[in-house]
Amino acid sequence: MPHLLDVFASAADLLSLEPEELGPILLEGRTDKFTMHDFMNQLYPSYAGGFGGDRRAVTIAIAEALGWLKAQGFLIHDPDQNIDWLMPTRRAIALNGTTDFKAYQLGKILPVDLLQDALVQKVRHLFLRGDYDTAVFQAFHEVEVAVREASGLGDELYGAGLMRRAFDTKDGPLRDKEVIPGEREAELHLFSGAIGHAKNPVSHRRVGMGPIEAARLIVLASHLLEIVEERGSRSRVL
Repeated sequence: MPHLLDVFASAADLLSLEPEELGPILLEGRTDKFTMHDFMNQLYPSYAGGFGGDRRAVTIAIAEALGWLKAQGFLIHDPDQNIDWLMPTRRAIALNGTTDFKAYQLGKILPVDLLQDALVQKVRHLFLRGDYDTAVFQAFHEVEVAVREASGLGDELYGAGLMRRAFDTKDGPLRDKEVIPGEREAELHLFSGAIGHAKNPVSHRRVGMGPIEAARLIVLASHLLEIVEERGSRSRVL
């Protein structure tokens, strides 16, 4: 496990981190019990001046980071010791290093509960490994495949053209016949615009998308998939 004085050059460096950033550093390599005093003794040893800076602020920052770890299920109080002693959970030990914690944190950015099953299976692993462009492309590819299958349209149509035909306000097989024409037109633009905005750029070039933008687009793709599934189910019933 790293010594904190080897990780942080100053108190300002430590205080610049959020609890979810500092927590994995504090837990890295630990498999046995420890107390908060272990960290403070590293930073402010009795034989030297130590870390400097505002010791109270550093103490609070470490306490916040340990609190975050406990809230995430990575730390518990050692049941065989007094309340000062902490120990990593089995989940924490399985995440053996800050890289795995980074993946965990990124996974929290992408809300799995909001995703259709197809996207959880085919997109989430791409997102977790940081391949955001490919994750977004795959998400909207799933939308395109779902639209083609639900509408019964052929392979000669693709991309925005497929969306415009499937959701055509007059005779599109996936149009919502129960709403006014203006709402049908809005849905047509929603699907064709989303494909043009999200899928087309990453299919032609490296966009260099970040995790937050990618997560938002993947959630949008999930929303579109839900519409298609509902519309396809309704058509089969009719």
